[in-house]
Amino acid sequence: MITRTTDDTKLSGAALAAELGRLGIPLVTFSAEDRHDPPPAPDLLLASLATSDEARLRMALIPLFLACPDYARPVAEVAGGLCGRARVTLICYYTAAILLQRKYARRLARLGIEHTPLPNVFSLELNLPTSDNVDSSLAYLAERHAQLSGQSLNWRGTYEQAANRFLQRTTWEAQSAMS
Repeated sequence: MITRTTDDTKLSGAALAAELGRLGIPLVTFSAEDRHDPPPAPDLLLASLATSDEARLRMALIPLFLACPDYARPVAEVAGGLCGRARVTLICYYTAAILLQRKYARRLARLGIEHTPLPNVFSLELNLPTSDNVDSSLAYLAERHAQLSGQSLNWRGTYEQAANRFLQRTTWEAQSAMS
């Protein structure tokens, strides 16, 4: 069952940051007192991230899918309950995570991050051509993201930045733990 998000049920930015930290994705600072107990359902977390007013929290969808591939289970149903910018954000960031998971598979494995392949859910909807070239697929996805969102931003750079910040932070934490 999918939890419908409204302004009353949507998680706050602080609660989102705290939950991401609990899941091992400390890309944004948080306070332990902002954590929900019990943790929010995956569908509520995905919808709240996709509808967040903060770009850094929306961008956290990519490392969330890279670090926790089981969060892909409700993604199609959650996307079905979203519209406009939030839907575009979720489907494009999820698809970017699929491609980035392939691109960085070795690094993810070295870091001990489970990299069960994310199911390809939205490629047909996005008209994403099948390709073995991850970089060209990311470039095409970025173009589609710009068309669908009406925002001519460097979406490919955004996808890469989200993955690289996560990988760098995770590498740093692993090295610190060994010291």
